[in-house]
Amino acid sequence: MENNKILKAAIYVRVSTEEQANEGYSIEAQKEKLIAFCKSQDWQVYNIYADEGFSAKDLNRPAIQRLIQDAKNRCFDIVVFYKLDRLSRSLKDLTFLIDTFEKVNIKIKSLTEPFDTTAPVGKLMLNMLGSFAQFEREIIGERTRLGLEKAFKQGKWVTVPPFGYRVKNGKLVIDEIEASIITRIVKLFLKENLGVKEIVRRLNKEDKISRRKGRWSKNSVWNILKNPVYCGYAKWHNEVVKRNHKPIISKETFDRIQTRLAEKNRIPPRMNTTVSFLLGMVRCGICNSKLIPARGKQYRYYACAGRDNGCKLPYIPAEELENSVIKEIEKLSSDKETIEAALSKLKEKIHQKTKEIKKEYEILKKKVDKLVKARDKKIKWLSDTLPDKKITEKMTKEINKIDEGIKDMRFRISQLEAILRDKEVDSIKADMIVSFLKNFKFYFNEWDTRKRKLLLEAILEKIVVYDKERAFVTFSIPLSYLSNIPIYVKEQPPASGVPSVTAVIPFVPSGGDDGI
Repeated sequence: MENNKILKAAIYVRVSTEEQANEGYSIEAQKEKLIAFCKSQDWQVYNIYADEGFSAKDLNRPAIQRLIQDAKNRCFDIVVFYKLDRLSRSLKDLTFLIDTFEKVNIKIKSLTEPFDTTAPVGKLMLNMLGSFAQFEREIIGERTRLGLEKAFKQGKWVTVPPFGYRVKNGKLVIDEIEASIITRIVKLFLKENLGVKEIVRRLNKEDKISRRKGRWSKNSVWNILKNPVYCGYAKWHNEVVKRNHKPIISKETFDRIQTRLAEKNRIPPRMNTTVSFLLGMVRCGICNSKLIPARGKQYRYYACAGRDNGCKLPYIPAEELENSVIKEIEKLSSDKETIEAALSKLKEKIHQKTKEIKKEYEILKKKVDKLVKARDKKIKWLSDTLPDKKITEKMTKEINKIDEGIKDMRFRISQLEAILRDKEVDSIKADMIVSFLKNFKFYFNEWDTRKRKLLLEAILEKIVVYDKERAFVTFSIPLSYLSNIPIYVKEQPPASGVPSVTAVIPFVPSGGDDGI
């Protein structure tokens, strides 16, 4: 370069965190010092390249990429920066930048570090500074990891919130709209026994949009079903720990989901078409694990999923257990008086809850109408009067406050409308299940295995097996996840005389034995 030539300087500034800004590395502070330095050297500032909020761990930064491109086009003569670690904290990236600049005869200048890249000693010093910058980046990374771990232990949420939640003041809070989709997914999986692929199809058909406003995929639904955050837990360093946020589903429901997923993975394709229509409803009375289908040489069995962990429950002959359960349901179906009493009790609870919701709904509707009138009156007064700036600002704030209140109330109204629709569905569903109970024998004999399974899942709450001769079944009429009010339709007093909701099913294995 000629000595009398005015050099064109490219100023590069970067800041990644608020902490750096507090320590004097703010974008504005860097710009001010570098512009003053260029003036003192009689250099012309060609452009200022600023990466605000970007780490120096790599070159994936918009401003540094523009700087590199302009350097290749020979738009300036020298790159000026406050400190070497503003350019990069990676020795590899720093070497790349220096080589890129040298190829087009562009020099670099640090305001706070004296080195000359045209001399061997200067290059050695540059490499040493680059090594220190990389070492410092690794230290910062370790501090960041420790900081995240500390925040996590303090109960704060330190990553992107999962679907169904938002982060408020460092805590997870439920997003009601997204949470309703979570409960919908759980219901489709557990109650309707749908697979992930079919759930995705249903969600997309119902226009249940994902957070990214796109279509649902199998991975997104699978991740929701596997994520313990929805029952109040979270994964941290491959461990599942209890958290303090409000769960969307219960721990028991989450465990049922995991068991069902495990069953779907463990059962070979041949077994998926089995006639084991109690699959997913039978639980071990010893270890509380689910029972899954097993097959001997000639006969079908239910085997405890906890056998691999040492559970001693023997293989349970499937046909005998299923026949015993069906016999108990048929006995219940003939007890019309008990069924009608259960339906009446259920309808009364639905009616009472609906009445409470409608009352809140009507109150909110009246409040919204009143607020809308008040807001419109203020807007009309402003347009008619055209007051001074101070009064206008005051009135505008009042109008905005009213609008916020209207927005919150309308959101709650939409929630109540959804709950009321669910209550209507609950009532219809109860009538249908009672109809199924009364005509159980006909439906069960006419329907295929898949429909039989759905019918039993609607009627039965659970079946607990203790050995080859004792099983306990609990009947219920299920409601939606919103109300979750179990109504038992079979009550038998146990030996102690305390009322029970469980019917005892004695069953004696018959037929052959596979030696299992």
